[in-house]
Amino acid sequence: MFYRSSTKALLLLVALLLILAQISAAPASSAPEKRWLREIQLGRQALSETHYSAAIGHYQTAMAETVHLTEVHRAEVLGDIGVVYRTTFQYAKAEKNFSDAIEIFERHQPQSLGDLAATSANLAQTYLLERKVAPAEVILQAAKRAVEKRYGRHNFWFANLLNMSAQVAQAKADTCSAEADFTEALAILGEDPSYAISRAAVLTNVALLHLNLHDYAAAEREMTLSLKLYQALLPPDHPDRAVALGNMGLVLLARGNTAKGVSLLKQSVRLNEQIFGLHSLQVSNALENLGISAGKTGNYVVAEAYFLRALRIRLDHVGRESPLVAAILIDEAIMDTGRSHFENADKLLARAMAIQLKNFPPLDAEIGKIYRARGQWLAAQGRWAEAIKAHQLAVDILERFAGVVRLEAAAALDDIGQCYSYQGDHPSAVTAYQKSLDYKIAVLGRFNAELVGTLSRAAQELHATGAHEKARDYETQAEQIVRAQRGDN
Repeated sequence: MFYRSSTKALLLLVALLLILAQISAAPASSAPEKRWLREIQLGRQALSETHYSAAIGHYQTAMAETVHLTEVHRAEVLGDIGVVYRTTFQYAKAEKNFSDAIEIFERHQPQSLGDLAATSANLAQTYLLERKVAPAEVILQAAKRAVEKRYGRHNFWFANLLNMSAQVAQAKADTCSAEADFTEALAILGEDPSYAISRAAVLTNVALLHLNLHDYAAAEREMTLSLKLYQALLPPDHPDRAVALGNMGLVLLARGNTAKGVSLLKQSVRLNEQIFGLHSLQVSNALENLGISAGKTGNYVVAEAYFLRALRIRLDHVGRESPLVAAILIDEAIMDTGRSHFENADKLLARAMAIQLKNFPPLDAEIGKIYRARGQWLAAQGRWAEAIKAHQLAVDILERFAGVVRLEAAAALDDIGQCYSYQGDHPSAVTAYQKSLDYKIAVLGRFNAELVGTLSRAAQELHATGAHEKARDYETQAEQIVRAQRGDN
């Protein structure tokens, strides 16, 4: 199961912010510093409540106070404004704010080394959201060198940077390095009660890694540990508990435990409503996932209600041209394709494409995903040749990226294989399935359950071409994976 990248990015951002939340400002002494600190705190509260304009207003007031303070105070405000820009998809502005803040913090080492590490992690996260993997890696390496030189590796800041480095490794499809970085981060944080929330955040990211790699058992194990920490350490009405419930719901849905997964997502909705009100972005995220789940089980009326409410919330908070709005439109289009409401699905996909082209370059993965949805829409109408062209456009874009996005390319290749099969072009179907397998093996390894369906379909096409020996080889591989998943000898 794949989740919209916009939703996944928000979950990762929340996990990172949980770590950064342990940063505390120095005690205020002068009147300007007291006013500065108050505005910073009000800005962070407004940001947590998704009141972005109010947050910017408070930060601008804090910035005005820095005339009487130091440039380090100014850098802290720049960093906080950068988080607002990043959260609202204004990545270029976020980059500049974080970069300017880092430049200031670098001049004030070692006193500002913690701020340097935190802001470097924020800038790296921004680069990753833009899929700029190389600069993310460079900024993190520089920050890790600075922290290690001064304090060694066994400290909170280095653990935070390792958490981000693991996400860079994921983007490079380097699962081994990602798991090694996460493991070291967890070892550093250890069982220290003061780092328990940070440990929960890292466990969440490890679970999301395994979720995307279709290792659902590991994802459930890690997300369960994370949820238990949040429940033990935070009050019942804490926002991070709502996030943790939603994350656990996603994992259980992926494992096929629909009833429990939906139950947890509903709990997340209720808790977010209690904390932030009925009309918050936090509520919309859980509503979207509930809609996706309902649509997949054929409960279209229920799914439509969830999507409509989520869409109204997002329109009010982020406007008509936001990627968050496009995500809901794509969800609705996929649902409408499933229930043969082709005309409406067509309009929704066209509108989503228009929005995403305003936010991303033409060869971005978000554009590729819409081409895949368009291909599915065409295939559902039996327009095989057109569907193949749309899916190939998706593949051409998505295969440019590593990691989980490459799995999206593999899924589009599976779609192409099915289209060729329906046309009776079995050799072309085999070619598509083989390329899909190559991508899946590169990201997931040879014994992941995600390979079974593609191997089985490829075997059917090979039998149709008379290549029975190779078909049986694929069938054997599929059987071996199934036995390995069951733990059979």
